[in-house]
Amino acid sequence: MKRICLVTLLLLTVTSLKSQQHHYIKDISICVDTNTYSLRQDGIYVNREQHLPFCFSKNNSVALVEIETSVPHVKLWFKETSDYQVLDSLYEVLPGFMEGKIRLTNLTENDFQQLQLVLKKDSLSQQELVSIKLLPYTKTYLQIQNLTEELFIGEEKIFELSSNNLDNVKITADWSTGNAIDYRFSQLNGQLRLHLLPNQTGNQKIDIVVHTYKPYVDEKTKCTIAILV
Repeated sequence: MKRICLVTLLLLTVTSLKSQQHHYIKDISICVDTNTYSLRQDGIYVNREQHLPFCFSKNNSVALVEIETSVPHVKLWFKETSDYQVLDSLYEVLPGFMEGKIRLTNLTENDFQQLQLVLKKDSLSQQELVSIKLLPYTKTYLQIQNLTEELFIGEEKIFELSSNNLDNVKITADWSTGNAIDYRFSQLNGQLRLHLLPNQTGNQKIDIVVHTYKPYVDEKTKCTIAILV
C-alpha cells in the first residue's frame, strides 16, 4: 500500500494579520471537532479579505459559536442562510459573552461561506448585519490499494484508491498525455480508481496530481490544493 502525500501548490494569497471586528464585537470563535478557532488569534486575510479559518473532517459539521462583545447585553442572533442551520440560538452566558450552535452544511462544495449575525445594541438602535467570511479547510489523503511495480506497454492497469475525505477529491476522467506512464481517474459504485497506461519501458517515475475542492492550511497559513502520488 502506497500513501499519497501532499505537494505544496499556492491557491490563495494568504497572510496572517491582526483581525478587525465590528466595534461592538471583540472576538468570534468557532469550535469544530473539539478544536477552537478565534478570529482575533487565528484570523487571516485571503485576497485582502478577512477570514476565519477552521479545519473540518465532516462535510456537515456542528459548530459552537462563541462571541465576546465590547459591551454587555448586546442583542445578537444568527441570520438564516444556506451556509448553515441554526441548532441553538445565541444567548448570553455571561455579561459580554454569548454562544450558540449551528450545523455547517456542504462544506466541501459550498464556496464563499459566511457566518452572518444580526446586531442590535439597544431598543433605540437599528439592526446591523455583521458578516464573517469563513475559510473551511481539510487535510485529505489517498492510498493506493494493491499497487504493483510491474506494468506492460499498452496494457492498462486499474488500482483502487481509498480516501479519508472522498467528497473533497476533484477528479477528471481525461487521460494525461506525454508521460512515460499516462493516467486518468474514474469512479465505479462510489469507488475511486486510478488507471495507468505505460508508454515507455524501464524504471519510470511519474507524478500524479489530484486536486481538491477545499485547501489545507498549514501552520504558516500556506494553502495547498493538490495531492501528489
